[in-house]
Amino acid sequence: MITLKILFVIPYFYPAEFFGGPVKVAFDLCRELVKRDHEVVVYTSDAKNLNSRIDTMHNQIDGIHVHYFRNMSMFLVRQSKLFVTPSLSKTMASELKSFDVVHVHEYTTFQNIVVHKFAEKYGIPYVLQAHGSLPHIGRRFRNAIRRFFWLQALRTLQRL
Repeated sequence: MITLKILFVIPYFYPAEFFGGPVKVAFDLCRELVKRDHEVVVYTSDAKNLNSRIDTMHNQIDGIHVHYFRNMSMFLVRQSKLFVTPSLSKTMASELKSFDVVHVHEYTTFQNIVVHKFAEKYGIPYVLQAHGSLPHIGRRFRNAIRRFFWLQALRTLQRL
């Protein structure tokens, strides 16, 4: 059997169960892959819920290596569900080429922009699991959030 080194990238991860289904789905997938002798690493934010952070930057949970990157703003998490983790970019630049495949979660996230940039650069395949991440709110408000997100993401990527 071939053993893969798999990177999961998700805006929030266990123990951030406050954020619901994507946390459980990603955690269960990671545990199953570890059971099948794959090396699984998770890059995520340090958000535990809308008001608090996870107090460790690295953890091993059920054989899963989890790296929590500091959110730039918990205010953005509370107001717009934006998880901006600038230090992720430097880690991706140096570490992404060591993975066989990347599994990204959610859709419009800072983390996915960074993954796309470096996965394309290094030729690393990735899978996107959206989890129904498009909000069920008015089109104007949703588009305003997206425009804000993309402007901030582009500014961040220009600094890389």
